[in-house]
Amino acid sequence: MTDPADDGFRLTKWYVDCLDAGGRVAIAYWASLTWRSLGFTWSSVAVYEPGTPVRRTSALGRAAEPRLDGRSLTWRDPGIETVVEAEVLQAGASVRLFASGAGSVEWTCAAPVADVSVRAPGAAVVRGRGYAERLVLTLPPWRLPIRELRWGRWIAAESPRSLVWIDWRGAAPATWVLRDGALCPGATVTDTEVCAGGDRVSIGARLLLHSRRLDDVLGGLGPLRGLVPAAVLAIEDTRWACDAPLRSSDGASVTGAAIAELVRVP
Repeated sequence: MTDPADDGFRLTKWYVDCLDAGGRVAIAYWASLTWRSLGFTWSSVAVYEPGTPVRRTSALGRAAEPRLDGRSLTWRDPGIETVVEAEVLQAGASVRLFASGAGSVEWTCAAPVADVSVRAPGAAVVRGRGYAERLVLTLPPWRLPIRELRWGRWIAAESPRSLVWIDWRGAAPATWVLRDGALCPGATVTDTEVCAGGDRVSIGARLLLHSRRLDDVLGGLGPLRGLVPAAVLAIEDTRWACDAPLRSSDGASVTGAAIAELVRVP
C-alpha cells in the first residue's frame, strides 16, 4: 500500500570507488534527498588501508553533484576536502530496477571501468582502477520488496574487462549483471561466485571494509533518522574487497579485483 506521506520522495545517490595496486581502497558517496520537509545533500569519503584505521569524513551541505561529461567524471566537494576525478574506460548502461505506483528505482552504471583518483583529507591520493554509479529512487528504499541485496563490481587488472552485479532476494527476486557494460541474460550470483555469459568470477579471501547497521550511518542525520521506521534502522550492511580471478569460457584466467556488498533486512 502506498503511503501518501512518501509522495515527493526523491533520493539521488552517486557512488565512486577506487582500488590501487597496494590494496588501498577509496569509496566516496554523494547523495541528495528531498522528502516531506527535508531537503539536503550529504557527502562521505573513506580511505581503507591494510593495517591502519579507516579514514572517514562526511558532511551535510550543498555540494554540487558529481559531473559526468563524456568520458570524464569530476567531483569536487570542499565540505569534505575531497576531489574525485575519473576517466571512463568502458561505457555502461542504465536500467530501471523497479517500478510501481509508489515510485521507481533507476540505476545508471556510469563507469564499469575507469582510471580513478581520489584525494581525501588525511590520506595520500588513491589512484587505480575504479567504478562509478548513480541511483535515483522516487520511493523510500524500505518500500522495496527486498530481504537481501548482493551488489558488487569486478574489474580486470590489465584490461578493460568488467562484471557488475545486483541481486535482489525477497518477495520479487531479480538479478542484473552487466558483462563488459552490457546486460547479460541468465547470469547468476551467489555468495562465492558470479557467472555471466560463460565467464565466472570467484570471490575468495576478503578484506573487510565495513560491517554496520543503517542506524550507524544515519547517526549524524538527526532529521532523517527520526522519519525512518525503527525496524529499518537494523538493516545490516557488510562490504569487502578482494582479489578475484575470472575464468572465461575458453578456460583463460584473468586477474582482477572485486568490491562487493551484502545487505540484509531484518
